[in-house]
Amino acid sequence: MRLTLERLKTKVGKIFRNKYKDANVYIWSGQWGSYWRPSRAGYTYNKADAGIYTLDDAYDASGHCGPEKHIEYEFIH
Repeated sequence: MRLTLERLKTKVGKIFRNKYKDANVYIWSGQWGSYWRPSRAGYTYNKADAGIYTLDDAYDASGHCGPEKHIEYEFIH
């Protein structure tokens, strides 16, 4: 499942974010067509090299981004 940053910024998104704050996610950048690496250290096309963040940490890291960045959070099952 993927959720966009813009969706998490809504009133309903805030409730969801609080409920699933400890869920593990990848951060996807639609602007670059790639995943964020661990420790916010650049981007990778390879999911195996992507950083794993809690939803809370991912939002803290990318919540400032505008809609032009097309940030999405991909939940890890």
